[in-house]
Amino acid sequence: MLETNFPQNPISTFPNVASLTASTKVIDIITSTSDFNIKKNICSSNSKLYSGKDLLNLKVSEIPMLFDKLIPMVGISMLVGASDTGKSMLLRQMGMSVACGKPFLNHAYNGKHKRCLVVSSEDDEMAIAFLLNKQNDTMLMTQEEAENIQFIFDTSDLVNTLDEALTANPADLVIVDSLGDVFNDKDLNQNSQVRPFLNQYSQLAVRHKCSVCFLHHTGKRTEDLAPSKNNSIGSQGIEAKARLVIELRQDKINPSQRHLCIVKGNYLPAEAKTSSYVLKMDENFCFSDTGNRVDFDKLISGKTCAKVPKVPQSYDDSIHKEFLKEIFKPFGCKFSRNQFEHLVQTKFDVSDKPSRDFPTFYQQKGWVKAEVKHSNLTLYSMIQGDSSIPFDYGNQFGNQFGSSVNTEPN
Repeated sequence: MLETNFPQNPISTFPNVASLTASTKVIDIITSTSDFNIKKNICSSNSKLYSGKDLLNLKVSEIPMLFDKLIPMVGISMLVGASDTGKSMLLRQMGMSVACGKPFLNHAYNGKHKRCLVVSSEDDEMAIAFLLNKQNDTMLMTQEEAENIQFIFDTSDLVNTLDEALTANPADLVIVDSLGDVFNDKDLNQNSQVRPFLNQYSQLAVRHKCSVCFLHHTGKRTEDLAPSKNNSIGSQGIEAKARLVIELRQDKINPSQRHLCIVKGNYLPAEAKTSSYVLKMDENFCFSDTGNRVDFDKLISGKTCAKVPKVPQSYDDSIHKEFLKEIFKPFGCKFSRNQFEHLVQTKFDVSDKPSRDFPTFYQQKGWVKAEVKHSNLTLYSMIQGDSSIPFDYGNQFGNQFGSSVNTEPN
């Protein structure tokens, strides 16, 4: 298990670094080459003006990305969503991916520092220690890699704290969880307050050539609407300042799935912003890309359930496995087909006809077997041995669905 020691002041160990003089400005632009190592500097002794010639000579054909085709190398991003959708989990996973130099949701890592700062205003040291350990069961950070992700819990004078930390030790990514907590008693609905506040972080990102990602929340009842950059609470200036806005939603049918919806991406193609990327959350609160996509209009309340058929394939295997574990406690009990289908109807809220497909689906998966007793009776039981579902239950667990009966004809 990952051991993490949190100092009282996480930034106290950073040395004080003198500010750069204003007489010289250096913009370090990483050109879009295959290895992202070629750099060009534009220097001006006492001017903020850059000629079009100088910029054209950089021959930048695409915007550099921290994670390929997803997170910009430099600038502000927003991850928004309703409560309890896993926003913090997803961002922490991204930070751990940076620390390990690993892909994030199959998007290749292109950074150079393998270092991330996480500002946590909603969870304290003990909570983060637990969650980090939990997620690391999937991420498998080494002790050395775990040094590369650092947490800040004191959000007072945050911009200066981050500036000092990034000057002392450059990082690829800064995560701020959450925007509302660090907004310093200002009014999120006032554009005149929002833009200057976010501009501090935009300048911080440019100055240190890093990506800054905020966690933010969507308004009430926006989950009944199509994913949109306008669903976040507060001023329009929030999404206007961000180069990337992602909305995270929980699937209405499968509780282990999320929809990652790119609702604004200045540097991403249009096809990336019309349908969700379906993610699956594992038992350690880590996400993986299933490879499936769902059109935004199908995520509108009332449309998803009507258009998604309730067939076995509609649900993740983990949902089926948990169902089978529960009904076949203790191992060895049997159900007639009528009983089996009734349990399916209760669990998945399906009618009689679609429930008939589930036992056959489970047989094809190799999870259950059918034993024909006579023409009117078939008994279903769990397959023992090489099944991918562990069955280590004893009688003390009981069965919330009731006892099995093996004499009812089907």
